[in-house]
Amino acid sequence: MQPETNVGNPQPSYKLIRRQAMNDAAVLFSSHLDRFATHAEIAQLSGLEIIELLRQESEKFNLAGFDALAHRA
Repeated sequence: MQPETNVGNPQPSYKLIRRQAMNDAAVLFSSHLDRFATHAEIAQLSGLEIIELLRQESEKFNLAGFDALAHRA
């Protein structure tokens, strides 16, 4: 998908690029959460196990950001 450009300016604006990056990150994170929920359901994890895994995932994000997800997708 090509980023939008400003009228009369062939270069995409930073706001448009940032909005697209945020949209991409939201889709990536949503997909990650969906896989996480599927895993929890299939493994029949308890509430406490799910909370512990969420904490571990949170730590991964704090350390590596969305790059960690991109390599797992």
